[in-house]
Amino acid sequence: MDSTPLRIITYNSQGTGISRILTLKDLCQDHDIVLVQEHWLHSSQLNVFEHNLPDMCVHSVSAITDTNILVGRPHGGVACLWKKTLKAKVTPVATNNNRLCAIKIEMIHITLLIICLYMPCDTNICHSNTANVYRDVLQCVKDLCDTEHVDQIILGGDLNTDRSRHNSVNR
Repeated sequence: MDSTPLRIITYNSQGTGISRILTLKDLCQDHDIVLVQEHWLHSSQLNVFEHNLPDMCVHSVSAITDTNILVGRPHGGVACLWKKTLKAKVTPVATNNNRLCAIKIEMIHITLLIICLYMPCDTNICHSNTANVYRDVLQCVKDLCDTEHVDQIILGGDLNTDRSRHNSVNR
C-alpha cells in the first residue's frame, strides 16, 4: 500500500432500507473500509451488499437464520466492507460467533486484524444471558487476538455500553 492513510469508519445502519444503502454508498466512496452493525438481514439476504455496493468486497454474518420468524424489529448482523481497489491482501477470518466478523489485511509494512462487532444491549437489570453473550463475544475477540499473527488490531462496532454506568451488566 502506498503512503495514503487507510480510511476506516463504523456505521450502525439499523437496517438496509434505501436510505441506509444510500448512506453506505456515500461512506464507501469516502472510506477504504466500512464496518456495519445491525444490518438486520437474514442469512440468505447478505448479497444485498454486493448487489448495491459493486465496488466493495464483503464479509458479513447474520444473527438471523432463514428459519427465524421475526416479530417486531429485527436485530443484529455485522459486515466488513472494503474497496476492491484496496492495495492490500484482505482475508476474511472465520469466527464462531454471529455477533462479530473480522478481516485480516496484509500490507507491505504492517498486518492488521479488523474486527466488527455488535454487543448485546446495555441494561442495569442482571440478565445472566446478556452477560454471558457479552462475555462470549469478548472471548471470541480475545481468541482472534491470540491466534491471528498481526501487528495491530482495530476493533470497531457497537459496544452497547456506557462505562460510567456503575450498575451496567456490560462493564
